[in-house]
Amino acid sequence: MKPALRLEIIESPAKLDGLHRQLELLAKSCGAGVFDRPGFFLPWMRAAVASGQLPACLCLFRGTDLKGFLPLFFRRDRKALLARRGGFPVFGSSPAFDLLLSPSEEETEACVLLAQALERRRWLDLTFANLPDHNRLGHCLGRVFRRQGCQISRPPGLSYMMVEGFKDNAEYLAHLKGRHRRNWKRKERHVRESCRIDLFTHQDDYEACLPMMRDVLKHSWKFDSRMQHIGMRLYEEQVLGTARDGTLGVWFASREGRPLAFTIELADETGHHHGYFTAYRPEHLRLGAGAALVFMAVQNALERGNCVYDLWATRGHLNQLATGTRETASLSICRKGAVPRLRLAMAERLKGIRQVLRTAKPRPRT
Repeated sequence: MKPALRLEIIESPAKLDGLHRQLELLAKSCGAGVFDRPGFFLPWMRAAVASGQLPACLCLFRGTDLKGFLPLFFRRDRKALLARRGGFPVFGSSPAFDLLLSPSEEETEACVLLAQALERRRWLDLTFANLPDHNRLGHCLGRVFRRQGCQISRPPGLSYMMVEGFKDNAEYLAHLKGRHRRNWKRKERHVRESCRIDLFTHQDDYEACLPMMRDVLKHSWKFDSRMQHIGMRLYEEQVLGTARDGTLGVWFASREGRPLAFTIELADETGHHHGYFTAYRPEHLRLGAGAALVFMAVQNALERGNCVYDLWATRGHLNQLATGTRETASLSICRKGAVPRLRLAMAERLKGIRQVLRTAKPRPRT
C-alpha cells in the first residue's frame, strides 16, 4: 500500500535549496517549462527573499518523494493595513510559474489538499498574474477555491509578443514586412561585420561568459543598487543553473575583446524557445547590438526547425519581429466576507491615487 499524499509548507530558503534534486526529478517527470525548473526558479526564489518576500511554498510528498510543488510567496502590503498578500515570487518582470504535479498523482486530490492548507493560513488575497492558457495552476486552483466560497476573478493579463507558425527561417523572413525585413537584416549585417558573435550553451564552457556578462551589466543603464546587490547574482546563478537544466543559450556581441551586449534565451527539449533578458552598453546604443542578437537568436531557432519563439515582451521595437501574441489571464482569489473585500478596495484606491501622483505633471512655477 502506497503512503498517503501529505502536504508540507516550506518557508526556509535553505530547505527549498535542499529540494533541488527532487525538484529536478519532478520537473522532468511532468515536462515542466523552462521557468519552473530548479536552475531558473531557485535563484529567482533567492532574489525574491532578498527583496523582502516571504516563501511559503506548498510541497506534496508521498513518503519521501516530492510529487507536487506550488511556488507561493507572501508580502506585507502597507496600502492594505499590512495585510499578507500572496502570489508568485516577484523580481522585476516576472514570469508566470506553474503548479508542478507528478503524472502519477490525481489533480483534484492534490488541489483540494493545497486549498485546505491555504485556508488555514492568514492572508488577504492570492494573485497569480499573467498565466498562459496551458497553465495548470490557473485552471485547477481557482475551481477548488470557488467551491469553497471564495471570490474568484480572472482579469485579463498582458499580451506577450511571439513568433510562431513557420517551418523555417526563410518562410519567417518572407512573412516580415519588406521595410522591417530590410532594416533588421541591415542591423544584423552591421553587427556581424563589426563584432564577434558568440553563443554559449550548456554544451560549451558557459562559465567563461560570466565575466563578460558582469562587464556589460556594470556599464548598462540597468545597473542600479538593486542590480548590484541582487540582480547580478541572480543572473549569474541562473546561467549556471539553466546550463545544468540543459536550457541555456547566451548570445554575445564583442568588439576588440570587449563585450558590448548580450541576450539570454532558454529552450526546452521540445524546441520551444523563450527570450529572457537583454543588456547592452548605452554608448553603443546606435549599433543596436542587443536587438540584433535577439533577431539572430530567433532566426537560429527557426533554422533548426523550432517553430515557437516567445519574445516575452509587451511593447517596443521587437513588435516588428513578432507574428502573433500570447494572451494571458490572471487568477485572483479573495477570502470570503466583507472585511477582506473592503481592505482590498482600500488598497486598490490607494494604488490608483499613488499612480496619479507619480504621473501628474508638476505645476509650472509662477
